[in-house]
Amino acid sequence: MRYFVTDIRRIMICVYYQNTALCFVRQAENETDPILHVTSNEELTPAKLLQKVENSNTLQIISQDPEQCFERFAAGLVAVEAAGGIVSRKDGSVMMIYRNGVWDLPKGHREKHETLPECAIREVEEECGLNQIKIDRFLTTTQHIYDTYGRWEMKRVWWYRMSCPDNTTEPKPQTEEGIQQAEWLAGRRLWLAVAGSYYTIRHVFDVYFNENEQSK
Repeated sequence: MRYFVTDIRRIMICVYYQNTALCFVRQAENETDPILHVTSNEELTPAKLLQKVENSNTLQIISQDPEQCFERFAAGLVAVEAAGGIVSRKDGSVMMIYRNGVWDLPKGHREKHETLPECAIREVEEECGLNQIKIDRFLTTTQHIYDTYGRWEMKRVWWYRMSCPDNTTEPKPQTEEGIQQAEWLAGRRLWLAVAGSYYTIRHVFDVYFNENEQSK
């Protein structure tokens, strides 16, 4: 499966660790970012790659076959699937949650025998206390890695454009999941929330806003 493939000649596949991007490419995209050249059979681990990041927010991992290189890296991680979405109302406001000091989008792990769209709706409704959530269409995917007590996992999140026709019900944050706020944001508040969020969330909003511009 391909992730973040821009065109057939220039492939970039990015996976995030916190606010660091590990980008698998065929040739350097930015000469100022750290570069790591790898061979077709070289062992790739999160610890090895993150050690090369230095003070930059991006590491470019260069190989002849970025897709194969990425899949080899991913094979050493525990795969986790999740889904969520950007939920909007008719007034253009967007639902965001505030957790761990950062504005985020509602999402969560897919349960057994649950489809990804079903997971996205359930997680949004549970985390935000909303009802009548509808999926408009698939938006994009993101992936990030994290260390869980010595076990590295990679979470692939399927994101959807969603809508909420209910304009009367006040959102209720799922506090047992550490969510402090669930609010409809728009204008400058939304811009500031996205700017201060995780790289993966910024990517999702980039796709969302680009779609909005193209539909005008």
